[in-house]
Amino acid sequence: MRFYHYTCAHQVSEIRAAGLLRPWPQPILGHVALVWLTDLDVPDRAALGLTSKTLRCDRTAHRVTVETFHAQHWPEFARRLPNDQRRPLEFTPGALPMHWWVVLSPVRVVKVV
Repeated sequence: MRFYHYTCAHQVSEIRAAGLLRPWPQPILGHVALVWLTDLDVPDRAALGLTSKTLRCDRTAHRVTVETFHAQHWPEFARRLPNDQRRPLEFTPGALPMHWWVVLSPVRVVKVV
């Protein structure tokens, strides 16, 4: 299946060099390391939950395309998480968790735009 990962300018060169998206610890999820993916081929900050007020970079500046069969649909993955970890993500205004996917292992990059 084809998915997309959106990232900022200061991360894109590392992704290009590695040719991989690597799982990263998520503090809000108890430091579970994962890669966030989406099926949305056009970025929407609110829908993707990329509306952080603490980050100064544009996390939709670059689109990374991957193909994987190991992605887990967020609603399925999130069932095992406590509500206090899920709710801040899922109930952010405009969030569309039905378009979120996660992978717990590195994912090979097909294309970076």
